[in-house]
Formats: sequence, C-alpha cells, structure tokens
Amino acid sequence: MANVRLAIANGEFEKENLEVELTQVPAADSINLLASGKTDISVGAPDSAFFNGLTAGIDLRWVLGNYFSADDSKAGLWIRDVDGRPGKISDLTGKNIGAIVGSGSVTMYPLTQGFAEAGVDIDEVKFQSLPAADLVTSLENGAIPAAWLSDPYWTRISGQKGYTFAVGQPPAEPFGGIIFGPNMLKEKGDAGVAFVRALVRTVNTYLTGDYKADPESAAKLAAAIELPVDILTETPSLIFDWEIRGGTSDRLQESFQKTGVFKGKQILPESEVVDRSYYEEAVGKPAS
Repeated sequence: MANVRLAIANGEFEKENLEVELTQVPAADSINLLASGKTDISVGAPDSAFFNGLTAGIDLRWVLGNYFSADDSKAGLWIRDVDGRPGKISDLTGKNIGAIVGSGSVTMYPLTQGFAEAGVDIDEVKFQSLPAADLVTSLENGAIPAAWLSDPYWTRISGQKGYTFAVGQPPAEPFGGIIFGPNMLKEKGDAGVAFVRALVRTVNTYLTGDYKADPESAAKLAAAIELPVDILTETPSLIFDWEIRGGTSDRLQESFQKTGVFKGKQILPESEVVDRSYYEEAVGKPAS
C-alpha cells in the first residue's frame, strides 16, 4: 500500500493521465468488488479468496509484487514462553494463533513451511482473526500463545523476555502486490500498463535502499501512509520488488490446501494466476 499512497501523493499517476481513487475495504470484500466491476484493482495479496475466485471462473490476475522483509526484520510468528522456557511451534498443538486475516492469509505460506520443519501438522492449530493492534495485547496478557505480528507491531515485544521469534517471511520473495480484475484485464490494458509503470517509477524514485534512514524520505512516506515518523522508523526498510517469483503461486495454493481454505481440487497453473506482461512492458522488457 505504501507504493500506491506515495504514487498518489507525488502525482505519479497524474503523469500517466490516470485518476486513481483509493478506497479501504475489508480484505474479504476485495474479490467480490473486482468481480462485480465496482473496482478495477485490488492492492493486497493473492489470498485464499483470490484463488477461490479464480476457481469459480472470475477473471483475475496477480500482476505486480510488492516487497519482502529485510534480513533483520522480525515480522512473523512470535510465541510466548512456556513454563519458563522459550516457546516452540510444537507447544501450539491444539491452540489458537492470532492473525489479522486468519487461515486465508498469505502468511499461511511461511507458517505451513515453518510448522512442517518443526514436525507439526498445521491442521492441529486454529487461527483467530484479530485486529492488528490487538494481537500484541492478546499475546502479552496470555489470551493467545502465539501471533503473527507485522510491522511495526513486533517491535513492542522484540528484545523482551518471554517471547520467541519463530517464523518470518521467506527471503527475497514478495507474496503480495497488485491484482487486476475483469475491468482492467478486458477493457483497460493500456491503463493497466500505465498504472504499473507509475508504481515501478515510485519504487525506483522513493523506495530504494534504506529509504527510512533519509529524514526527508521517511517524512514523505509517513505522511502518505498516515503513520508517525517515529513509529515508521522503528522497523527496517522493506525491500520493494515488483517481480513475482516463479513458483510462489504454487506454494501459496499448497499452503491453502493444507489449511482447508482453498476449494480447488488441483493447483492452478501459474499461467492462470500470474500475468507479468504489465510490468515487463512497463520496464521495457523485449517481448519473448
């Protein structure tokens, strides 16, 4: 979302002769709005609703990646200590884990991998959807034994005794970004390329390197996303990267199958999920 808000604030869409209206809606509603033609684009992630929408025949494509976490980020699964020792994934069997979206979130991808490595079946836990601001409080007061904490919420417990960081985002692999619906895919191809070009330019101009370390850049970003600068700079700069990695869509679907939220009987091939042509044209990549 930061790249879109920065693009709006700095007139990058206007340079492409685009009028962009940003509306905040619950993640669960975004696919229905795309399907009905009430919105053209979803800024978020290819979650289980996205894949179920594809299976139902809705014309959708993941067209642009967003970012991945820096190596020193601790966004991810945090576990409370158990009986005076560091908590482990195996302690979570039969327990509720806090998460913003729940079992339909793209965070299921790293979680299913982390659980598998720990020898625990992810079906043996439940996910409780809570507002982001309530996750840390619920973890601190013992209402839940573990939670997936995104930026900047993990900073509230990082370095404190009583909590263990267990699973983070896979390195160098975005699993969120921009999804186009039927309007963009069928009728507004040129506008789609222009939209993507504005976002690529925004990343290259404002979101490269350690952009949070520059006071002016941090101030512009904080104003665009309506977050105090001191909170913004508590966490490492994200690594923005629009390229969608090969195999990510398969791994997302596999995780949703394991948690039972993807209704498709077979993994959808990447060609039916991802369309890289928009950013390839935006950056001037020759046609293959």
